[in-house]
Amino acid sequence: MLSRGLLSILLLFCFALFAMSTPAQTVSTAVCPTNSKLICTLPEVYGPNGLQQGIGPLRPGAEPPGTTHHGGHFESDFISSLGPLNAAVGSQLTLLPLGSPGSGLVYVYDPTLKTFTASTEDLGPILTERANTTGRHKVRVGFTYQRFSFSTLDGTSLHSLPATFKHISDPAGDFTNGIMTTSRCDPANSASNTGLCGFVRDRIDTVTNINLHLNQYTASATFGLTSRIDVSLAVPIINVGMSVSSVATIINNSNTTDHQFDPAKVPSCSASPCLQGSFANSSSATGIGDVVLRAKGVVWSGERAALALGADLRFPTGDEQNFLGSGTFGFTPFAVFSYSARVSPHANVGFEENGNSVLAGNIIGPTSTAPSTLTKGHLPNQFLYSGGVDVVIVKTRLAGTFDLIGQRVLNARRSTVTTQSFLGACGPTGLVPVDSSNSNGYCTAPDANISQPALTETKGSFNIINASLGAKVRISDKLVIFGNALIKLDDGGLRAKVVPLVGASFSF
Repeated sequence: MLSRGLLSILLLFCFALFAMSTPAQTVSTAVCPTNSKLICTLPEVYGPNGLQQGIGPLRPGAEPPGTTHHGGHFESDFISSLGPLNAAVGSQLTLLPLGSPGSGLVYVYDPTLKTFTASTEDLGPILTERANTTGRHKVRVGFTYQRFSFSTLDGTSLHSLPATFKHISDPAGDFTNGIMTTSRCDPANSASNTGLCGFVRDRIDTVTNINLHLNQYTASATFGLTSRIDVSLAVPIINVGMSVSSVATIINNSNTTDHQFDPAKVPSCSASPCLQGSFANSSSATGIGDVVLRAKGVVWSGERAALALGADLRFPTGDEQNFLGSGTFGFTPFAVFSYSARVSPHANVGFEENGNSVLAGNIIGPTSTAPSTLTKGHLPNQFLYSGGVDVVIVKTRLAGTFDLIGQRVLNARRSTVTTQSFLGACGPTGLVPVDSSNSNGYCTAPDANISQPALTETKGSFNIINASLGAKVRISDKLVIFGNALIKLDDGGLRAKVVPLVGASFSF
């Protein structure tokens, strides 16, 4: 017959499978620009209330019918280029480590005293797990604080992210005095944007600075159902702040006046025509994050070694549009091996299965006729692994801990900086004017394409590897305090160089 603990884990597993079976869907609720939540902070720097509203009005007759600006020619590329970056920020904020609810004193049965006594050898890891359970009917409560100041995205500084937005192609024609006509463009050359399509060689280069920080306060409680089974609950409270500023430069490859910023809408403009503007946006949010329920049971134990199996179930209690939670259930079965001694090694391995969330989807729009909407995508699954040692420095009082903590994030959308090719300029000798304003002309001898770094969407798996260094001090028979530093060892994903942690646990 199954023990109560293993039965609890099985029931947890079944509930998770039911929760994860929720199908993908589209969220039809209108979002940016009416939504002030963090998920809109990036898009709105470049959206209708930001950079796009600053493009135009232009020379009389240049605007599409019924509009007063020229931003529509760039809108689709704005959204498609920045969508993956927004998804990367949102989804990777859900990969943050929680302080281990199993960190602290454990109680073992002393046959001589015929009672449970606190272990004097092993104070446990800080961000990983050990096989030992807290003890029958024992309770441990804990609190941790972590500060994340993110600095890089896949090795590129968040303070200098390059993004380039191309003009949409014009295969049919151009606007002339508000009327579309095919006589203004040579369809045979539309693919290379030559002929009368020279104006689509214009592009907008941006350099974006993102300041992103997160404070995570986590309360946890662990209860020993039996001497071999315990359950834990972790409740994070999160404060996140994000500010974005971007300098945008119109590259006038067509040598026309078609594209420029409107000084009335872009106060940073000083020259005429205005080809460079600055745009900014910021948001912050505070609230409960995703609550995590854990069950763990020892399936084998020797004199000092033990093997445990367990599972985490993450509930989508945090507001995903404010980057406070994942927006979906997560289920993580795991295995733990540990050895208790003056030097106590331990190893963890697990797999996190996630559902669908707007953080892994897209922001579609807005368009001239409809507000923007959010679509859901699959939040990446992860393979989790770690190994380390706890070392007793002063018996019963002081211990050090070291871990290597790894994550393999599977099949994730990413925003990375790569070299891209863009159309070259028409050049002053290559443009043949067709009207007195020299607004549109034949691009008869364009320059060769150019290559430059720019933000682009990719998809694939990547590693996140950190070193964890910490120390624990046993203040009394019930109280342990600890500190830790999480140090990045590679460049995968959204990262902070060092993440400090302080915490305490109380057992009774």
